[in-house]
Amino acid sequence: MFGGEKEPPLDTARLKGVLQLAAEKAGWGKPLPKGQGRGIATFYSFNSYTAAVAEASVKDGAVKVHRLVYAVDCGRPINPEGIRAQVESAAIYGLSAALHDAITIKDGRVEQSNFNDYQMPRISETPKTEVHVVMSKEEAYCGMRFQGEHTCQLRM
Repeated sequence: MFGGEKEPPLDTARLKGVLQLAAEKAGWGKPLPKGQGRGIATFYSFNSYTAAVAEASVKDGAVKVHRLVYAVDCGRPINPEGIRAQVESAAIYGLSAALHDAITIKDGRVEQSNFNDYQMPRISETPKTEVHVVMSKEEAYCGMRFQGEHTCQLRM
């Protein structure tokens, strides 16, 4: 960890809490339009708990994510809007990794050099994303770090 700190053990009650909150906010169990489905995942790291629900469909072999619903418990939130922004951006990064990411080699060299040739979802391709921050009283350990992209990749 950082500076010799040891991460606290997993708190299954907090993990269950974000799982239930994400499922509730996503309307888990309610019907979706024909051809759509839901997936759910949780992730724990740096004493932060995240759950995410994805609503997606597949048409002609292409995956389209219609909606993402996150629940995040990172301890006592100091700046909830900052947490939302980080999770939203991590979700886009996770979608990019899950749907488009590939490092290709040609003639012994990596073809991707920067963001100009690295495919990320465009605004028109991004799903509606909701982030629900748990107003926890738990001590914030290390703050938010890379939560959204992990749960996004697990779901895909």
